Amino acid sequence: MDTAGAVSTGAITPAHGAALDDTPLLVWLAFAVASGTGLLGSALLFKASGHAKQVFALSAICAAGYYVWVYMISGTGADRPTEELYIAAVVIGVTLGFCILSRRVA
Repeated sequence: MDTAGAVSTGAITPAHGAALDDTPLLVWLAFAVASGTGLLGSALLFKASGHAKQVFALSAICAAGYYVWVYMISGTGADRPTEELYIAAVVIGVTLGFCILSRRVA
């Protein structure tokens, strides 16, 4: 994301842009793994594969790691929009729900 462009157009605040720019690569990697494994877990759940629960568990762990860094470790949670906190709760809740569902399906 071009944070400077987003800040200049008013799409995000300067503090939010700085928080995004200061996010370490490892945290972005956790976000990417959480997203990818969530998608893979959904496909495995659709196929009723027994591996879906492990994939969803990995997704939940990576997503939790990302959100713990954002809201607890980095100290930038207040610089981010309030909606992101709601999204975090939904992402973790849905992923854990799919993890439980995949235990029953497979």
